[in-house]
Amino acid sequence: MHDRPRERRFTKYDAYLQSLVSQKYALIKMNEQMDEAMRVPSEWLAGLNVTDDGHQTVEDLVIFFVVKDTLQETLAYNWELIKLTQPAVYRTSFSTNKHNLRLSPGAMVYEPGAHRIRISLVNYWPYKDGQTVNGVSKPVSVDNTKLAGVEAFAAYALQSPHLLQLQDGFNLPHCKLAGLQQGHLFNKVPFFYWDFISKRACLIVSSLNEDDGEHRPLLIG
Repeated sequence: MHDRPRERRFTKYDAYLQSLVSQKYALIKMNEQMDEAMRVPSEWLAGLNVTDDGHQTVEDLVIFFVVKDTLQETLAYNWELIKLTQPAVYRTSFSTNKHNLRLSPGAMVYEPGAHRIRISLVNYWPYKDGQTVNGVSKPVSVDNTKLAGVEAFAAYALQSPHLLQLQDGFNLPHCKLAGLQQGHLFNKVPFFYWDFISKRACLIVSSLNEDDGEHRPLLIG
């Protein structure tokens, strides 16, 4: 487990964040680049609200998030956005069928469509002995704060590709997607990060009960 930095500075990432107008244009373009079976109706994206909501920061980032009919389709669509925006990707072959992937109790439930949401990419849970994803999911579900899952893919895919490539695990943390539970016992969690050595976006799984201080992206509002 890494020690938490005493002081973290986020303004240096501002230059890599995109306006809502730019995000909408990028999403429309990438949707058109996908195979026809994966695309969503153009009407979903055409109606997105791009009204400015103030200064964008990695602490409070307004993004667009596409939700399809199933969680599995939603993950596949948003992972495709990462594949379209990064030079290389790596994903372990973990199962995403309904018997092996589900939303955690602290996750947001959406209707199919294109949604405008707010997310924090830099939230750290306070470090405690025995800190696990399971341990933080329970208090989160109590105070109505929502844990992000697939939303983190959209957040990074709709900004400059360099933002994800700046993930260092400290100031800009990696993402334990605690809004998701994976495995036939649902005892694992997807882990999304940039690997500096291989220079690729990676998606793997780790244990829900692993003692760590990793970052869990949060939905705001």
